[in-house]
Amino acid sequence: MIDVVLVGAGPTGLFLACELERLGIAPLVVEALPAPPGLSKALGLGGRSLDLLDARGMLDMFTSEIPNAPNRAALFHFGGVPIDAGRLPGAPPRFVNLMQAEIERRLEAYATTRVEIRRGITVRGVTATDEAVVVECERETITARFVVGCDGARSIVRKSAAIEFVGTGATQLLRLGDVKLA
Repeated sequence: MIDVVLVGAGPTGLFLACELERLGIAPLVVEALPAPPGLSKALGLGGRSLDLLDARGMLDMFTSEIPNAPNRAALFHFGGVPIDAGRLPGAPPRFVNLMQAEIERRLEAYATTRVEIRRGITVRGVTATDEAVVVECERETITARFVVGCDGARSIVRKSAAIEFVGTGATQLLRLGDVKLA
């Protein structure tokens, strides 16, 4: 039986897969998309994410090619509000400007040396029994000891567990474009 099924191969699912493997737990990551999307929903890593990566010895894979990364202060915005990362508490860097697609690529490269990632697997529902969790997919059924929903805002795992979203919806419409200049 599989120890843990992680539904979603975004940054959260991939990082958690690395964490579980580090603890000696063999996770399986399933992702609906057949390949990484290559498009970004986010623009970088900041604060606590950098602290966690540093504590796990993974920070260098995100900062190694940034000139003077430990001393670099970055200006960025959050919801249109400018933020000077050099003034944020904690050891530098406090922000790494890296597109989500690249963050995912690096995490997946690290994770695939240690965990199994299956792409093109659409989860239809999750049910719990006394002995296991059953993950119903389009073309297969996966039985595991645990399942973790890392599948985003419209999480089928959360819905299957009848956990309602109690937060608030977006109050702004923001657009993001990935552009390559020749």
